[in-house]
Amino acid sequence: CEIIRADGALKFPWKFLYAVPADRDSCLRFFVQMSGMRPGSGSRPGSRSGTPLRAWSTASSSRPGSAGSLGTSDRGTVLLLRELVHAHVGKTEGGADARQSVNTLRYAIRVVGSKIGPPPSLSSTSAVSDAIVRRLAKSYRHEDATRASYLIEVLRSNDSLSNPQLLLQLLDALAESAHDDIYVALPGDAQKVYESYGDRVDSPREPKEALLDLAGSGIPRPPSSKPPQSGSNHSGRSIPSGIDTTESPVPPPAPSPELVAAVVQRENSAVPERALLRQALFVLHGIDGDLVKSDPTGNGHPSISSKIGRGRKGLLLRVCELGAILSRVREFSQSGSEQDETSSGGKGLVVGAFKAALSEELDKFFAEMAAVETQVKNDKAWSLRRLTSWVEQSSSRLLLMNKLVSISKKLKGCALTSELDRQSRRTDGEVGRTARRLYRQSCRPILRMLRKWLAEGAIEDEYDEFFIFADSSIQNSRLWSEKYKLVRERTPSMIAPEVASAALIAGKAVDFLRACCDDREWVLQRASKMTERDFEDNRDLSNLTEAITAASSEASDRVKKLMFGKFRLVEHLESLRSYLLLMRGDFVQVITDALGEDLDKPAGMILRHNLVRVLENSMRISSGENESEIDRDRLDVRLLEASKKDTGWDIFRLDYRFTEAALENFFSDRVMNRYMRIFAFLWELKRAEHYLRNLWEVQRSWNASLNSSSDQLFLQCAFLRVKMNHFILNLQYFLVYEVLDSSWKTFMEELKSASDLQVLLGSHANYLNSITTRALLREESRDQHERILRILDTILDLKELQDQIYKPGAGFENRTRAGGMMDTQSALGKLEKEFDSSMAGLLESLNERTNDDNLILLALRLDFNEHYSVVGRERFL
Repeated sequence: CEIIRADGALKFPWKFLYAVPADRDSCLRFFVQMSGMRPGSGSRPGSRSGTPLRAWSTASSSRPGSAGSLGTSDRGTVLLLRELVHAHVGKTEGGADARQSVNTLRYAIRVVGSKIGPPPSLSSTSAVSDAIVRRLAKSYRHEDATRASYLIEVLRSNDSLSNPQLLLQLLDALAESAHDDIYVALPGDAQKVYESYGDRVDSPREPKEALLDLAGSGIPRPPSSKPPQSGSNHSGRSIPSGIDTTESPVPPPAPSPELVAAVVQRENSAVPERALLRQALFVLHGIDGDLVKSDPTGNGHPSISSKIGRGRKGLLLRVCELGAILSRVREFSQSGSEQDETSSGGKGLVVGAFKAALSEELDKFFAEMAAVETQVKNDKAWSLRRLTSWVEQSSSRLLLMNKLVSISKKLKGCALTSELDRQSRRTDGEVGRTARRLYRQSCRPILRMLRKWLAEGAIEDEYDEFFIFADSSIQNSRLWSEKYKLVRERTPSMIAPEVASAALIAGKAVDFLRACCDDREWVLQRASKMTERDFEDNRDLSNLTEAITAASSEASDRVKKLMFGKFRLVEHLESLRSYLLLMRGDFVQVITDALGEDLDKPAGMILRHNLVRVLENSMRISSGENESEIDRDRLDVRLLEASKKDTGWDIFRLDYRFTEAALENFFSDRVMNRYMRIFAFLWELKRAEHYLRNLWEVQRSWNASLNSSSDQLFLQCAFLRVKMNHFILNLQYFLVYEVLDSSWKTFMEELKSASDLQVLLGSHANYLNSITTRALLREESRDQHERILRILDTILDLKELQDQIYKPGAGFENRTRAGGMMDTQSALGKLEKEFDSSMAGLLESLNERTNDDNLILLALRLDFNEHYSVVGRERFL
């Protein structure tokens, strides 16, 4: 609407009829609706049902083109033409206005009934849009070309338009008509119409001859002075009956002499072909010539002399576009070195290698260009069109380089190589080979880093490009678990995720051997072998996976050999199982008996050196005497921070110390804390067992002083002790055989089949997880663990109560008389009831764990005669 409205009134450009699409009726309906939108007509654009453009597009899709046949069957078309004429000329009866209206109608019928149609080259939506944008660009209306390209894409994406091609052709014709100032061209002004259309005639003959012979272009001649016969039009086609066509026609037009002279002068003053070739070669080298100059503003809009014709100017513009791309690529390739920050804002070794690869490709292109220049100089048959054809054949490579340059401004390192790999996979032919060469050359810095990592376990990554990150602040004792991390987003596409993990393990193993195992000689020998392989010059990346896997396997085997041999890993694991997991029964028996009296004291009175002395004596007395001196030096006593009510039992812990960095990586602080937690629980059970054994020894001495009054009290204490002892023995049996022993066997089988140190660490973690889970030490077993601790507390309460009843030096009979038999029996009854209640609650909680058969079997062993089940039911009632 903006194009065809002028001075507040809608004027009809008759010229559009010469270039409208084949569907006449849809175009005419469109303009009839547009006529109804004229100001003052009493209607608004939004008041109609659907916009004119949508109505036109819908009509054009529903009715195929029917140009070239306008007969009696096309009465609807004639009525639309008459309505359109009346809308612009006016509907009058009689007089000059009536004759003008009739002449205009007859002229419109002849034009619409002609064989005029769109050029064969505009047979698709893309062709029409390209023609529009190209014409605007040739006129140096670059902003309009950009805006037109955007609007065309918006129009094509509109689902409501079923045939955007015809609509684009119509709008193109309207736009040309609007700029030619021929909005109202009545039959009397037909000559102007033909002159304007004559500029668009593309005839292979001489310009003057083409302009004079308008009949050959398919444009109907204006009506001659001889009136046509009734029932036919100028083109020989019938006119529907009922239409008055008796008025005299307009005389035929003649071509404009000024236009013919301008065309002839332009053709005679054309620039020689050799000069244009020289200018085109200058453009490719980025040099300004006499006729073509680059845009000083840097927008890429060259300045071409007006002496060059429109056709040759279009060829030069295409050469200028490729010359500008070539200049951008060359400028980027020369913007810096591998180590310096590039002008585009990125930096790194990969970007530098990519620039070097671009320079090599540009050298090849310039070599080809030099050969072409030689041919142009020696062969007179070369033309601008031939040179343009050669440039366009090479344009695919230049466009690829330009695209990759844009990508390299945003990415670096492995991310850049991954994108280059994706681009190389999307192309084939010479362009694909160019992309693969750029990709392989850009990968060389990454391959050099990878070789150094696999061979020496070192990373030289100044610009954070490698897919493995190293934290140099981490000590060797935590090298394996914390120093190196795999950065997934940096992993290049040429390395699969599982292969990247293997590369991480391989490099860590080499660094572990050098820094923690003191095996530098083996590392140096291996590095020399990998250097001989020229890993960084590996142009064929297909065997990269095999190289990484082989390096990982070789380094891991060396680590396993040293861990099992030099560092005696299995022996240390057995020592931890014997001492910290209390699996060496004779040692545990000796140390609990030796430390019993000292550990009963308040925590503030415990002296560590006394405990260490007792520990050394216990190891000599027990079967630990067969252990090596190294193990005795590693076993130590650790005292926790004490609170006010703690005793020695609460703060005492056995510790196993490591001084080698290799073993410190395996037995990290986190792992040793898990051992301490398991030891604390098992130590509480051993403490309860020690108290119950002492209670039995004390109760044996009661036999000498029993009488009828104390017999019931003795039996009550003995019976409660037996129930408590039954619980402790069965729980320890479950922990030793069902938890510790079975987990150990599984762990040993996994150690034999482990492929690397990472698998060894995982198997060890699974071993500790199995113990903590099945021993009810995890968070989900918190309820069962707390019930067990309450039962252990009742055992301590029984020990304190018995100490009150009987003390060494005072007879059992005297204590029963002094303390009161009834109060003692009441306290024992209360303690027994609390123990039974805790047992019933524990069994109920264990039976709810139906997913663990071992816990159900433990519940059956603890309540083999269903005594606590009855207690639980009574407690519930």
